Amino acid sequence: IDAQFRPAAVQRPRPPIWVASSYPRQSGLDRALQYDGIVQYVQPDGAPIQPEFVAQLVEALEAEADFEIVVRRADDVPVDEYADAGATWGLISEWPREGHIERLKQRILAGPLA
Repeated sequence: IDAQFRPAAVQRPRPPIWVASSYPRQSGLDRALQYDGIVQYVQPDGAPIQPEFVAQLVEALEAEADFEIVVRRADDVPVDEYADAGATWGLISEWPREGHIERLKQRILAGPLA
């Protein structure tokens, strides 16, 4: 594909690229390591990501210090536990189903998580 974005990106050399992963599949890890970060949405069994899983992912990656580890966090786990395990970003998400817009608005109005 030959494409141009307008306006041009401000970041240099380009905006960060985070690659989706299905850890423990090695192919996703290898692909992510070619870019700026990795996104893991759930654990292999479909359960919400737990800090122990983040620690395993970080160990398997052996990435540079500036590599981003992006995970969808569980609501009942403190943010600090994810950071201590090596996550650099935590996502909060709602699947599109009845009432999801209202639930997202409530999360936004509640302010930053602890």
